[in-house]
Amino acid sequence: MEQQNAEKIKLLLDIYSQDSKQVMVFVSICFALPAFTLSQVKLEGLPTSSRAVLLISFFLFIVAGLIFFCYTQYQNRKRLEGIQSILALNPDGLREILMGPRQGLWAIAWPLYRSATLILILAASAYAMFFILYFFPGIVS
Repeated sequence: MEQQNAEKIKLLLDIYSQDSKQVMVFVSICFALPAFTLSQVKLEGLPTSSRAVLLISFFLFIVAGLIFFCYTQYQNRKRLEGIQSILALNPDGLREILMGPRQGLWAIAWPLYRSATLILILAASAYAMFFILYFFPGIVS
């Protein structure tokens, strides 16, 4: 029975770890894209509309990244709360702490994840619009 509980705990932690890795990819994208773009595109000489769209996309990327980062802090806190269940080989208690409908991560931090995802979509849309304006400047006259 202990071996089976240990395997269930390992599976729960593996699933939880995958969520954490995915969110950290989002955080990295949110901060890396603006930094990379600033290193490659000169803001001087850009039309005002292109510059405005680019700066809006940067702002949205940074806000999304910060919100995703807050979500990762909830992930970490939940992982630490589950230590007692891990040591007691209690997979049901761990599942309730990590993923339960009342106190699990999604129950507590779903609004953060959803907001960050929506803001990331808006940021990516503005970023795409910037590149359309950058490569086809005649669109806006």
